[in-house]
Amino acid sequence: LRLVTSQFTADADDRVDHVLHILEESPDEQALVSVAQLPNANRPEEIGKPNEDLYGVRFQAERAYLVTFERIDPLYVLDLRDSSDPQIAGELEVTGFSDFLHPVNESLLLGLGVDGPKAKLELFNVADISNPVSQGVIELQPDASWSWSAAQYDRHAFTYLADVQGLAIAEGTDRFAIPVESSTGDAWETALLEFEITGKATPDIASLDEVGKIVAAGGSGEFRGEPRSVINGDAVFFISGSEVWSAFWGETGAEIGPQ
Repeated sequence: LRLVTSQFTADADDRVDHVLHILEESPDEQALVSVAQLPNANRPEEIGKPNEDLYGVRFQAERAYLVTFERIDPLYVLDLRDSSDPQIAGELEVTGFSDFLHPVNESLLLGLGVDGPKAKLELFNVADISNPVSQGVIELQPDASWSWSAAQYDRHAFTYLADVQGLAIAEGTDRFAIPVESSTGDAWETALLEFEITGKATPDIASLDEVGKIVAAGGSGEFRGEPRSVINGDAVFFISGSEVWSAFWGETGAEIGPQ
């Protein structure tokens, strides 16, 4: 069992400590016993810089990805191959933060979060566990004054299909869609943005691209209910409140609805 806890302290210079715990079943009783923690006496480096909160955690196989944030976003990669000796293997500092992390494969990690007043997507190349790098950033609704996505806190709002097959689709292409609310002052937009990740078999050339958008007309800023989407082949359905919109994948401005 692996988990990360945050403990608040009385130290004004470092008000929170983040700790990785690894536990296993006791051979002698029905209980969990601690195998290791990080930081520890042999590896005292803290997870996160002073006063940074923990925003995202994702465990995948023998790795853990953590995002902490106060002014910048450090992405930490933890090596968990030796359960008795976990360690911070790599670190990357970027602006903003990611509070939703999705492993694309063993070498690529997708992050959804914010940078300033706008939501962002970022693709990370984690093939070298000691040297994670950013493979590209997309600002969501760049013409808006601010934007955010329900998928940042609700995984049911995140729709992902890996290795989509088709004559016009590059081999190994992943498709995903996320709802985004945005404002340009007086105007408000509720939309479903469509993205593709290509070249994932070769992390150094993998790319993240926005390919289409479904706009739910009549947005006014009111709560419309939890947004959901369905990708069925090349058909895309966007549920916003009590209304359903549809379009073919990769189209913008050709949506049908509401139904």
